[in-house]
Amino acid sequence: MKVLRSVGMLTMMAVLVVALGTGCSAKTNTGDFVVENGVLTRYAGAEPVEAGDSPPDHIETGIVVNIPDNLGITAIGGMAFSHRPGISAVNIPKGVVSIGEGAFENCTGLTSVTVPDTLESIGAAAFGGCSSLTSITIPEGVTSIGDGAFSNCSSLTSVIIPDSVTSIGSLAFSNCGSLASATMGSGVTSIGNRAFEGTKLSSPVIINDGKMLCYVPSGMTSYAIPNTVTTVNGYAFSNCSNLTSVTLPGSVTTIGDYAFEGCEQLKTITIPSSVTQIGRAAFNRTGISEPVIIHQGKLLCYVPASYTAYTIPDTVTEINAGAFGNCSQLKTITLPESVTKIGDGAFFNCTGLTSIKLSTAITTIGKDAFGNCRKLTAVELPRGITSINEVLFGNCESLRSITIPDGVASIGESAFFNCTGLTSITIPPSVTFIGKTAFDGCENLTIICPKDSYAQQYAIENAIKYKLISA
Repeated sequence: MKVLRSVGMLTMMAVLVVALGTGCSAKTNTGDFVVENGVLTRYAGAEPVEAGDSPPDHIETGIVVNIPDNLGITAIGGMAFSHRPGISAVNIPKGVVSIGEGAFENCTGLTSVTVPDTLESIGAAAFGGCSSLTSITIPEGVTSIGDGAFSNCSSLTSVIIPDSVTSIGSLAFSNCGSLASATMGSGVTSIGNRAFEGTKLSSPVIINDGKMLCYVPSGMTSYAIPNTVTTVNGYAFSNCSNLTSVTLPGSVTTIGDYAFEGCEQLKTITIPSSVTQIGRAAFNRTGISEPVIIHQGKLLCYVPASYTAYTIPDTVTEINAGAFGNCSQLKTITLPESVTKIGDGAFFNCTGLTSIKLSTAITTIGKDAFGNCRKLTAVELPRGITSINEVLFGNCESLRSITIPDGVASIGESAFFNCTGLTSITIPPSVTFIGKTAFDGCENLTIICPKDSYAQQYAIENAIKYKLISA
């Protein structure tokens, strides 16, 4: 096991017991527990206080809940105890194998919980927002910790992940502002994005026998990635605002989504030739001042947000997801005929872009590729594409008219969402599917289409004006 801790702080062994001190009341009334087919679906011994509700005049506090072991309970259901600030401690009996989504979420008075060695899984947000929880013992036998399972547990100071755990979900321990020590089990093979964001961990988290870098503390100013690492996880360096230098070894092959997002002081980065995949917007909001292109010049991954114009080199065949994301000052862009693919969100939030000429060789344009390009007035779609993906032109409020090429089979959900200036769209008979929300917010739209086509039927069913043309 590898131990990650803050300098000068002692590791707290998380052994939980229920203390029945002064002012605490133990509750074991079986009538307080609603059980269906072995699932404890609701605890009725204390009333929930939902967000936004006016709190009652008096909330009983210091409630110790002893869940009976004679009710055949095998699972704590989703939200069963959630939003009950009066609960201070819970004893979960042997035989329970899972704690469901949000089971104890926002039990802000919960300081301790005893879990049995029969437990196998902890669901998403199971203890999220339990701001008084100082420690937790996760027993050997648990295999998964869900997304946000302990997020916003601001008093949690340490955690031990047993060897049985194989996966830790996204945001699992995020915003645990007091978490200074984590003992990582040898069985962990997957850690989701931002799992330890907002903690006090002072050492990087690396798993899979040194192959996967999952987290780097936000206070680091420089870091040389070990030469065992092959994958830099999504958000691994996210918001490392003081980071000025990073060294990537030749062992790295993959850099995840938003891996370096928010590293504002990072001015340069050298990508080794071993890297074959870079995720969406990996260098978003960094100080890197030159475009990042890999695969012997074939994959354009990043263009600085400060650029007002850019001519893509004619070696480039693919524009990566988020490559131009948030380039709000970009006015003109030149695409060579070599480009065949545009990734998800490639030009997302290029709010200054008014027009773009696409390569005729393009066969794929990803989801929300031009989302939020609010000044985009016109675009000619290439004939090689077969689908208009979800949110492709979402919030392109200056777009006036567009022709869907013959051969396109589908128009995805919210493809033209909130294109308030869109007055006409020509849809060919090849289109056989249009998402229900494809034109939401397009109040002035007229669909131009052949008689008896799918597009005509869609227009009628959705009360959209249409004009018929010959096929």
